[in-house]
Amino acid sequence: MKPFNVPVSSYTGSTVLKFFLFPYITGKKWEARTVSRLLTNKAYTGITYFGRTTGKDHKKTNEDTWHVLTDVTPVVISQELFERAQSALAKLRELHSGKAKHEYPLTGFAVCGKCGSPLVGNCLRGNYRYYHCRGTYPTASRAKICDAHYIRADWLEEVVWDKVKSVLSQPELLLAEVGKQVENEKAHYSTGTMDKEIKELGRRLKGYAGQERRLMNILRMDLATPDIVLDEINLMKKEREADQVRLNGLIQAKENLAKALEIQGSIKALCAKVVPCLDNCSNAEKKDAYTYLDLKISATPEGVSIKGYLDLNVLTIARTWA
Repeated sequence: MKPFNVPVSSYTGSTVLKFFLFPYITGKKWEARTVSRLLTNKAYTGITYFGRTTGKDHKKTNEDTWHVLTDVTPVVISQELFERAQSALAKLRELHSGKAKHEYPLTGFAVCGKCGSPLVGNCLRGNYRYYHCRGTYPTASRAKICDAHYIRADWLEEVVWDKVKSVLSQPELLLAEVGKQVENEKAHYSTGTMDKEIKELGRRLKGYAGQERRLMNILRMDLATPDIVLDEINLMKKEREADQVRLNGLIQAKENLAKALEIQGSIKALCAKVVPCLDNCSNAEKKDAYTYLDLKISATPEGVSIKGYLDLNVLTIARTWA
């Protein structure tokens, strides 16, 4: 079977890539996950196991609990070829198991300013780091969707960190603004009253179905005219919609308050950890700062927009640099 012969003959993986550039039987391109499962599946050697997973979520079980089913799956490749393929794959993993040479701290925070796809790190000619739109690469399920150019990593990371530093360099102002946000949320709703009203609205919404059934029974039994019943049903629908809107608003307000309190604690921890060493932060510490501030970055080679979680002047830092 050709896929198993491929990694045996080439440890670089180039031959593997050339083989899998050909479309799958469905006409789509091969996915890395599919290839991995194929090359490590013992069923091709005629060995089938029962009990590898359990439950609806197919949680993997310990290998010593598996049961071998004989004469179930036909032998497609020899055990020797399968083991040679596993040995070659192990060597590939060993060759590529080292720590990444370059870091890209904005990965997960930055998206393409043209199409909104995530930006990923790339290193060209060995030393030049860039961020590139993932939408410029075709995948197994879609074609290329973007033609954005590479963005210099040093430039983008400097712009973002300079803006974050300008915010963190005034921790007392930042904490005051976060505290104000928390108090504003608390002023709108008392937690106890909010929970009580959420519970009451939930009870009322469940009761509308029964009310509608009773009205339809009244109509079937000719206890009221159709016009009267339909008017009552329409009125009930309006009340139900209003209650649902109110309930959604209360749930969102409760979530906002919880998030504001969480952000308040996170910002305090961030200021204690990062502010004393703003000019010497590691990439890991910078990523912590981006996470705590819920940074959202949209970038192109021409400019970048940077926003934080709170809708306040101190954190809303959208701006474009040419």
